[in-house]
Amino acid sequence: LNTRVAESFEFNNFGLGAAAPNEIAHHRFDFARHMKTSASDLNRVWKVEIVRDFEKDVLLDTLKRKSNLRLDRDSEFYDQYDVFKKRKLLSLKCDSFALFEYIEEQPLMINDVGMAARLHKFVYDRRVHKRLAEKDKVDAGGKEAEKEKFEDETTLAKILKEGAMKDAPTNQQRQPQPEKLPMIATEAQLEEFKQYIVQTLGPHGSFCFLDPGEKVPLIGQLTNDSQIGVLLLESNLFYAPVFKQRAPTTDFIVVRTKDSSGQYRYFLRKLEWIYIVGQIEPKTQEVFAPQSRSLNAFVKRCLRVVIRQKLFREKRVDVRELSQMFPTVNDHHIKRNIRDLGGEQDMLDHKVFVRTARGDESDDSDALLHDNEITPEEYCLYERMHADLARLKEIGLEELRNADKISLALNKYIRRNAERIEKCAVARMITEELQTTAWNLSQNFLLAKQTQARLFLTGVGDPTNGHGGYSFVKKPLKMSRYDKDDRADKDKPKPTVAGTDADLRRLKKEELIDIARKKGFEAEYLNKLHRWDLVELIKQHTGDGNERANQETRKFVRPARITTKAQREKYQKEINRLFNKLCQNLTLDDPSKIVSEDDDIIEETLEHLVAKEKKHKGYSDSHHHSHPHHLTNNNSCLLYTSPSPRDS
Repeated sequence: LNTRVAESFEFNNFGLGAAAPNEIAHHRFDFARHMKTSASDLNRVWKVEIVRDFEKDVLLDTLKRKSNLRLDRDSEFYDQYDVFKKRKLLSLKCDSFALFEYIEEQPLMINDVGMAARLHKFVYDRRVHKRLAEKDKVDAGGKEAEKEKFEDETTLAKILKEGAMKDAPTNQQRQPQPEKLPMIATEAQLEEFKQYIVQTLGPHGSFCFLDPGEKVPLIGQLTNDSQIGVLLLESNLFYAPVFKQRAPTTDFIVVRTKDSSGQYRYFLRKLEWIYIVGQIEPKTQEVFAPQSRSLNAFVKRCLRVVIRQKLFREKRVDVRELSQMFPTVNDHHIKRNIRDLGGEQDMLDHKVFVRTARGDESDDSDALLHDNEITPEEYCLYERMHADLARLKEIGLEELRNADKISLALNKYIRRNAERIEKCAVARMITEELQTTAWNLSQNFLLAKQTQARLFLTGVGDPTNGHGGYSFVKKPLKMSRYDKDDRADKDKPKPTVAGTDADLRRLKKEELIDIARKKGFEAEYLNKLHRWDLVELIKQHTGDGNERANQETRKFVRPARITTKAQREKYQKEINRLFNKLCQNLTLDDPSKIVSEDDDIIEETLEHLVAKEKKHKGYSDSHHHSHPHHLTNNNSCLLYTSPSPRDS
């Protein structure tokens, strides 16, 4: 699925472990730094030329493959690995293109340069037939109404003329006929069927038709019949729903290329297709966790790839440079790998190894690209881990990495330091930052997808801030006693009845018979029952009878226990509700119609965290109230960013 550019790792920096935090932008281009370095371009003389259809469809002309004869006959299958051999073919200066904007401020996983993805239209064809039938019915409704009105007026005039008004027939209602979905029989109907899907989901992507019982490869399902399907973006790393947007006529894209003479050329191109990518759902791989066994194995394989590249391209490799790139690997292991790959120690500098004749025979370009030491997907996960490590280091967290049992520690700390509001607020912020790291979220999602584990779904970790996204924070199967005390509702009765007068097991048989008689049962029938049968009878009929009896037996009411199956159904129903809400929000023509409490990024200072903590504890925050968008000049304050649902 990836190109040769991605397989050769031309754009990748394996020295992320030694990079500064501000250098790990994770696919975010630093425009401010670029404008400073290219300020001299403003004084240059620019040559502007209008070029129409410049190198149009160069890529399509290069692809000489058989076209697909299905519904998506315009698409072509080809081996992109053999086509995109050079990085210049990835330029947007020619051929058609589409822009994909991620709604997540920090996408959990994202493809690197040169990596490909597929687009699939998962369509419920019966829903499309139903929509088209309703549309035809509405269109034909006006003509039919005019025809019936004309016939009724003609009949009425004839009756009046003949003087037979009393013999006029009464209007009879039509009998409802069973709904029949029209079948596609002609080429015109096929084109209408296809165009309806294209207008709803977009022109890109292959078709995949689903029966009513089939599911899309997401945790959320389309339960609303008004939604005919969903467009999915699939890569080797993740699935993500995609939604077509209306391209603005005022926006363009500037493409900068560098020609053979070293001069930069700029191309101004029109935007034709824009899509919004919903929340990412990992497939099978999780982001590397710091100091994990899988990470150590990956770093060692990365070391071999870098050594092979340097020996092949530069004919030499420096151990000092590799030690800076991989600080967790010792020099002895580095030298051993260099020797295994055909390197020989230089006599003048013992830290430098040169390529030997044995290495010349074994290394060629194909072997360099097909060594299968690492994959581009693994590097993406490695890059995502370092981006989160840089974010944690930026807020001052350099040692804490694991979120296991962090909630229990937080609750214990808050209960023991209830009066120290500021420290409790900081402790809660640290917990949220650790819970929302990429390695924790990806691991939680895959665990919940493959086993019976569950997620919180809402709250901390929701990238859309309550607009249809999921929180991948793990929900414990059993709440701790600290959580139970914090989340307990005072209005609800305590579930424990043992040792109280509401415990039916402590009552004698005579007392049970007396309670059952008030429910309307005969004494003769009750005397034949066993004591435990009476207890069960009262449990089943508690709440029946007159109002006075209900008041006396209210304490014996037992809430029905929810089975595991019912819990899973309720959990899935909530997932479907959130997914349908996300689809509804991202398909609106006017984004301002989305109900949002905060449309901007909120910078929360320590005062806001303290006020939130006091509100959580039930304290009055009148002395600590401040405007949500207030910024402090105190350099030692903590900043916490809450993403907006439209940030990307």
